[in-house]
Amino acid sequence: MRFTCPEEEVLIRGTALQLRPIDAERLQYLFAHEAIDWGRVLRLAQLNRVTSLLHTNLNQISSSDVPESVKVQLQATCFNNTLHSLRLKAELIRVLKTFEERDIPVMPLKGPVLAELYYGNLSLRESGDLDVLVHPRSFRAAESLLAGLGYHFPDGASGILKNGHHVHVQNPSSGITLELHWKLADRRYARYRDGDWLWQGAVLVPFGNSDVLVPRPENLLIFLAVHAFRHYWCLLRWINDFAVIQGRTDLDWDFLAQQAADLRATRILWMSLLLSSEIQQMELPEYVSREFVGQRATRRALERISEGLVSESGGRGAPDYMPQWRFPLQDSSQDILRLIRFLPRDLPKYLKPNVRDFDWLPLPRYLYPLYFLIRPIRLATERLPKRGRSLMQRHS
Repeated sequence: MRFTCPEEEVLIRGTALQLRPIDAERLQYLFAHEAIDWGRVLRLAQLNRVTSLLHTNLNQISSSDVPESVKVQLQATCFNNTLHSLRLKAELIRVLKTFEERDIPVMPLKGPVLAELYYGNLSLRESGDLDVLVHPRSFRAAESLLAGLGYHFPDGASGILKNGHHVHVQNPSSGITLELHWKLADRRYARYRDGDWLWQGAVLVPFGNSDVLVPRPENLLIFLAVHAFRHYWCLLRWINDFAVIQGRTDLDWDFLAQQAADLRATRILWMSLLLSSEIQQMELPEYVSREFVGQRATRRALERISEGLVSESGGRGAPDYMPQWRFPLQDSSQDILRLIRFLPRDLPKYLKPNVRDFDWLPLPRYLYPLYFLIRPIRLATERLPKRGRSLMQRHS
């Protein structure tokens, strides 16, 4: 991965899942010889949900060139993240126990279970909320159960059962948010949307004082890959998930490839693993690199995603641009047409002003409506120079 400034390099090398000697030496060099903007490093780590990893790795280096104030801030943030993770774990155990008592099948997704099972340390993977999956036929029972546990459902939550796939509910007394899933995505992801495949091959693992159901690692990788794709791979934490699952399990690559093909998620899966290879130095099967890495669309997508990861304003949520690079990552023309069909629904996300527009031209609050006119001007001024450079490079 290419770095444009020392802060980006500190972020990527400093949040490695396993700090290699070459990374530690390079970080010590940067600390001693570069003027590091530590405020930016900390902001990027927080945006990418990898502050705890940065804190752990910097403790291993023990460099005197890291300001004491930075160490104190990292320690305080890591402590708060650990407390939050413990609260999430305790709440998840309470929720899962109640589901078990009601004899309702449930599967936790991501969160504390992923942290303990694959990272081996609850504090190393930062989680904001809880995610659980139930069968669609169990939604009403799950809704009643969670309401009894103090979770508040938004008005009309029951009405989205047919066309939706999840709902956010919050427990006011604890402040914890839980996402209740009955499907894995919206209708544009036709084969993947039905979550039955995720239940198949699921196994029980110890968690707390009980056992919980988790997907087999190959299915979990596909689920995480499509989830990251839907959100433009905008968090380093998600890239780390691919790497840690690949590194901690003996994957059945044949099954993984066939399952991804059946779900029409092959290119999305390989892109996710390529990102973990680029950032976390994970090895991939030769056929992935041979068939996928050299494609121009692949390299362009990798560059765009990497830029978003090290941007303080970009990469979070919907991007500034209509993501044309998503189309080459579809496995069939039918999937491309399905994405195009949903573009009118997505268009408001790209037209709505965001913090990048505010940074580009700060205006007083009473002039905020002008941002709907300013936004296309900003996008044009930023995109046209890039397009020009690209054309010049192509003909040079």
